[in-house]
Amino acid sequence: MNMLTKDCSDSPDAAPVAETTAHAPRRKRVQGARPMQELASEFGLSERQLYRLRGRKIEAQPEQNAMNCSFRISARLLSELGHGDLLATEVQAYLAVFIAEFVVTLGEHARDASAPLDPRWAKGNARNAIDQLRAASLRRQEKLRMIMENE
Repeated sequence: MNMLTKDCSDSPDAAPVAETTAHAPRRKRVQGARPMQELASEFGLSERQLYRLRGRKIEAQPEQNAMNCSFRISARLLSELGHGDLLATEVQAYLAVFIAEFVVTLGEHARDASAPLDPRWAKGNARNAIDQLRAASLRRQEKLRMIMENE
């Protein structure tokens, strides 16, 4: 007879024994949920890494999370787009900060705006942002050159 389920009422040190189930009931998968292997491959992680990330409790603000991830994202983005020569340069550092700020700002805009974002605008907006960066860079260079000439 199993000791866990045996009635010990006649023994002097009888303690109540709780019945235990063989295993916990299995959780049902949410309909439409994708398997972990498919999600992991989509994000470029192993299944094990995704399980580890899934179990973490992140206390930080979304802005901090974006900054923490942006360096790795910028490295992967540059390498997959064929610009591996730009890794570990000021371009990658700039891109990491840009991605984090862009995602935060775009998220705020998407929450506030009633009109949906159209992906067709992305190329023109990116070109416009780079043109503004070039203009600002040229202005800074001109200002530095003027300062150097005056000294």
